[in-house]
Amino acid sequence: SGTLYLSQANTYSGDSNIFEGVLVLSNAGSAGSGNFFSSQPLSTTITPQLTIQGPSIFNRNVTVAGVGSNGFVINAEQDTQISGFFVGGINDKLILTTNSTKTMTLGANSPGFVGIMQLNTGNISIDTESRLGDPTQVNLNGVTLTGNVSSISKKLNVLSSSTILTGNTVIS
Repeated sequence: SGTLYLSQANTYSGDSNIFEGVLVLSNAGSAGSGNFFSSQPLSTTITPQLTIQGPSIFNRNVTVAGVGSNGFVINAEQDTQISGFFVGGINDKLILTTNSTKTMTLGANSPGFVGIMQLNTGNISIDTESRLGDPTQVNLNGVTLTGNVSSISKKLNVLSSSTILTGNTVIS
């Protein structure tokens, strides 16, 4: 566990597996060209984290496998578009969080994510709910969620004060 900072563009082309600690990318160019994975035993108490510091387009796929209820955190400190997709099993948790004044926009369908999606603080924007995958539950924790969430509305669980801006969608 610890923190690894990558601040310069690089030509790294392998996949990255984050077991413990925090990987901080100062911009999307410092991610290289591989995909990101987090896989660990279900009994661990570690919550690995990927932090994106600069405003950017993050076009890597993220797979969480075996992270369990502790989850894997993707934290965007600036406006960030994530154009890669998410994959995770029914017992896995993916936590998306942003700076309270910034927006994380999800741009890829994630049909392979079927775990718990937790949206923490800041603003999360989706143009279609398939950006969240087919989660068993969507936890809202002090977040503003913008987009169409009609078919997952029964999966929403509000942990703390949150706002849903849905256009013409009716939440029942």
